[in-house]
Amino acid sequence: MKINLIIFTFLACALASQAATTVAVKVVGKDGAPISEAEVKVASANAKIALDGTITPADESVGYSDEDGLFAGTGYGPMGISIWVKKEGYYPHGYPPAKTYRITDKTNEATLHETVVLRSIEKPIPLHAQQSEIWSASQREIPLMDAWVGFDFEEGDWVKPHGDGKSSDVLFRYNGEFVKFVDAGWPMEKLREVNRRKVERQGRVWNEEVFRKEAGLWKGTLEISFPSEKEGLVKVEESFMPHSVLRMPHQAPEDGYAPTHVYQEADSEPHTFRDDVGYFLRTRVVLDRQGNIESANYAKIYGDFQFSPKGYVAFDYYFNPTPNDRNLEFDPKRNLLPDNVEGSNVILP
Repeated sequence: MKINLIIFTFLACALASQAATTVAVKVVGKDGAPISEAEVKVASANAKIALDGTITPADESVGYSDEDGLFAGTGYGPMGISIWVKKEGYYPHGYPPAKTYRITDKTNEATLHETVVLRSIEKPIPLHAQQSEIWSASQREIPLMDAWVGFDFEEGDWVKPHGDGKSSDVLFRYNGEFVKFVDAGWPMEKLREVNRRKVERQGRVWNEEVFRKEAGLWKGTLEISFPSEKEGLVKVEESFMPHSVLRMPHQAPEDGYAPTHVYQEADSEPHTFRDDVGYFLRTRVVLDRQGNIESANYAKIYGDFQFSPKGYVAFDYYFNPTPNDRNLEFDPKRNLLPDNVEGSNVILP
């Protein structure tokens, strides 16, 4: 009897926590004007549990926005509610990482109001696009310490003599310091031997420096700069849309570029790389005699620059090789980097 009471109480709480929530979605364009006839899907992230133990799969409400851009669906909030929106001529909303809306009001009158901005498909063009991820084979090892090293967006590599790059679009200067070895609970000689065997099995050359990087904690600084005057980067936060397929505005801005940016990281602390920001970059600037910009190239970075204090950097970039063209709306089917270049399989515009 006591067990049945516990089960009944659990199911009752689960059912109560799944009270229907009205999800009012308003679909608008970048100018705030309503978009009608957009397909909207509201999905519950959890299943419903009835008092008799019956489990019903997660609900979906699917429909179309009206002339005011409005659609009302129903969700069951405990595990969250997700919203997807799409319409021909626009980039879809709801691309992973899909936003989860938590519902704290458990009453039947609860309403979630959400405005979804759809970015229009305007003029996708070929670009040089490359992605990389820290702690993966695509991360880029910074060739030198305490010296500026250039990276060429057009070639997707460090500039010579460290790679095949010819023009420095952005400069990196790295400074790192070994702190201590990770306490693995083993004597140091055993830790060294285990690490040596692992590295050699991977076909790499093992030495003490490799050991310190593999098994140690580090702290470091990464400075980002540019080779010429009036080059720089603009951080994008308010207009960065991580749940849109096109995450940043179509074009790079004309002004607001800062000449430097600095990161400080320590392996013993949580990393703070963000996927809800981006950067526009202006590079390859040519000035006239009066010091005005005669020509420049533009690029964008999706997400934060990822930096390991052990001497690695990673970033997803898009580069327009046409001088003075600020359009950075990428056509993923026309990447100007060859297919055999690491990280050239870019799917986001």
